Amino acid sequence: MNTPQQGTAHDDRADGPLLALLRVLAVVLLVPVRGVWELLRWCGRLLRALRTHVLAPLGRRLEALLARLTVALVWMASMLFHRPWAALWRHVLAPALRYALLPPLLWFHRRVLAPCGAGLLWFARAVLVPPLAWSYRRLLLPLAAALAAAWRATGAAFRAVGRGLRWCGYQMVGRPAIWLHRAAFVPAGRLLRVAVWAPARDTWRRAFSTSRTKRPR
Repeated sequence: MNTPQQGTAHDDRADGPLLALLRVLAVVLLVPVRGVWELLRWCGRLLRALRTHVLAPLGRRLEALLARLTVALVWMASMLFHRPWAALWRHVLAPALRYALLPPLLWFHRRVLAPCGAGLLWFARAVLVPPLAWSYRRLLLPLAAALAAAWRATGAAFRAVGRGLRWCGYQMVGRPAIWLHRAAFVPAGRLLRVAVWAPARDTWRRAFSTSRTKRPR
């Protein structure tokens, strides 16, 4: 008779290979997964450390360097371009224009240009405008009115001549042609239609019908 200790020992001996197989499978499957997981965690810690201790300080230093470089370029541009031209305008060109060129130009305008302009204006008003105005009122306006009247009279004369020529043409050509058409051409046409065309047509019809009746079948 088997005792409980013997049954337990038998079960342990039966389960021994299965447990060994499970341990082998666990080692084969879990160890690589655990290794990959640990590798990924190590890579993540490495990336965080790289970002914290390398990339972020490098980015801040590059940003500071770029800001300083921008300030330096602005300062150099101001020193090389803006300030020299501003100083040139303030200390050379503006005084030259104000004290060297502007007074002669103002004097020339007051002493030469303004008197010449006033003289030319007086000459135009006193010498040129009155004769031109008189010529316009006394010559050009009457001449234009006469030309307009002559143009209207010429147009009326041409229209009257056209109406006369049209009446003469009608009396000399149109009316005789109408009379000739009514008195000669219309009766002659009727006579030709009655005396020549109608008998010829009837003769042709009779001859055609006779030829058709005499045609052998």
